[in-house]
Amino acid sequence: MTLLALVGNRSVVCLVSDRRLSADGVVVEDEANKALVLCCDDARVGVVFTGLAATGFFHTRVWLVETLAEIADRRRMIAEILTDFTVCASSKFAQFPRSVRGVTFLVAGFTHWGGAAPAAWIISNVGDDPGDGGDATLRTLNPSDDGVL
Repeated sequence: MTLLALVGNRSVVCLVSDRRLSADGVVVEDEANKALVLCCDDARVGVVFTGLAATGFFHTRVWLVETLAEIADRRRMIAEILTDFTVCASSKFAQFPRSVRGVTFLVAGFTHWGGAAPAAWIISNVGDDPGDGGDATLRTLNPSDDGVL
């Protein structure tokens, strides 16, 4: 399982993920990239993930880049991109066995809605039960509610 960390204030947002991939407690790769930067018309954010990294010929890190690039070609605003991405994630990860399809994406950076402001979202198909793996949901992290940013 990946370690994700998010800290920030009005001028800095730091989003961190580890680089190790493991399966059944065995290290598969020590230098995997589980992070990317997304720039759109109204935001610049980092995206990291934890959960299903690979199964068969599917690799989440490749799918993540390709899917966000495809969505960003037709959508220019962060809210639209993340909404479309949530739908794509629900559809894609529903194809895998329930026991392995859990995944969470953490998105954080700065929006430019009348001035730069820190912002963060979680997109996850994992509910209270770690093996749940249902439809993905999009949630905005609010500093007053979640104690971040």
